[in-house]
Amino acid sequence: MIINNNVSALNSYRNLNQNQFHSSKVLEKLSSGLRINRAVDDAAGLAISEKMKGQIRGLNQASRNILDGISLTQTADGGLQEVQNKLQRIRELTLQASNDTLTTPDREYIQEEIDQLKKGINDIANQTHFNGIYLLNRSGDSYIEERIVRTIETDYTIMVPVTTIVTETFIEEVLSETISDIDLSTIEKVILHEQTTGIPDEFEIPLEQLINGETFTFTTQANENYEVYIDLDQNAIIVDKFNHPTFMHLSFIDIVGVDGYDRIEGDIVSYLGQIRNTESLKRPEGHVSFTSGHNGTGFTQLTVKFHGVNQEVIELERKVQREVTTEVEQQVTETVQTVEIIRRPANEPVILQVGANEDQNFIVNVVDVRTRALEIDHLSVLTSETATDAIEKLDQAIASVSTKRSSFGSYQNALEHILSNVTNSHENLTSANSRIRDADMALKMTEFTKRNILTQSATAMLAQSNQLPQGILQLLS
Repeated sequence: MIINNNVSALNSYRNLNQNQFHSSKVLEKLSSGLRINRAVDDAAGLAISEKMKGQIRGLNQASRNILDGISLTQTADGGLQEVQNKLQRIRELTLQASNDTLTTPDREYIQEEIDQLKKGINDIANQTHFNGIYLLNRSGDSYIEERIVRTIETDYTIMVPVTTIVTETFIEEVLSETISDIDLSTIEKVILHEQTTGIPDEFEIPLEQLINGETFTFTTQANENYEVYIDLDQNAIIVDKFNHPTFMHLSFIDIVGVDGYDRIEGDIVSYLGQIRNTESLKRPEGHVSFTSGHNGTGFTQLTVKFHGVNQEVIELERKVQREVTTEVEQQVTETVQTVEIIRRPANEPVILQVGANEDQNFIVNVVDVRTRALEIDHLSVLTSETATDAIEKLDQAIASVSTKRSSFGSYQNALEHILSNVTNSHENLTSANSRIRDADMALKMTEFTKRNILTQSATAMLAQSNQLPQGILQLLS
């Protein structure tokens, strides 16, 4: 007794899979009704069956072609019957005109009726057709022109200009100025220049004293009293003249120690707020001079405001839109129609495809029964002699039409026999194909029942096989 490989269970499992596989195949055939559903079922049988199917469908179409041919011959025979009836009436009138009991006016009346009958024959011959195929006016000395229209499509590539809007971005360097107040704590000193008597006075004011909020006072040689202080609210230096009735005589104020700016701008403003004179100068040594002008009038107090201007070059992004024209490829399809005219003889026969294979044809010859072809186009009964001669021509015309009717009758009989043969062949081929391709439902049902029972049996035996190794546990205990 072994436990690693349960051979009995493997055998039962294999048989179970085979039974289930065959059951599915039988179910497929029962549900479709076909013995051959795919090439694997019967490769040779499938090839034979497909060939037979081509023959069967071909015979079906051949049957429809033969019926169309029979309809064509019936149409031609009906037209010939009417032509023959008119010829019989013309012969009757010709016999009447041959009698000398008639006068010339009588024969003229007869001739008029005969002309109308001949016109009716030509009308029947020219208007009798089947699906556009004329049957009674086709002669060997005339031609039929057939127009064949062919359409040719040519694909080629052309270059087409296309205009688009392009946005270009470039960088522009721009000089930027930043204006800010100068920190008064960076100024070293303030020098005031005054000239009244021709002797210049210069007063150097320590800025530390002003920054601490103190007022610096001094007296010039002209005995003019000045005081200097800082107004923090205005960020300005205030120069005030007092105890003297005249205006101040300052030449300029020199601010020393201002640096770090590209340009210093400032204002010297009168007590009334009127701008008197403004100048700014950035000296190389860092001095800034504000000139009030000599001998100014009306100034008793000056407010010196100044601020720094930093200059730097910055890069600005600019966008410019412009039109750009480019050429792109475009596929073009050119359609050209050609007309080909084929001339073929008008009496070319009608060829019917009456079989399922190549060259299984039946030829129907068309005819011409117009009065010119029957040689009665110039028939005259105006005299007794011409009427007598016309009788013989009419007999020949009637015999010719009878021969043509006989031909179309024989065509119809032959086509009916061919149709019977094609129908019989179709039936036999269908039966043969059915024996190859169709499933025997009774046989397949029997096989399905057998496979179903075997599947159930294999399932039960597989369960039993899985229980066999259980006996080993009794030995181990």
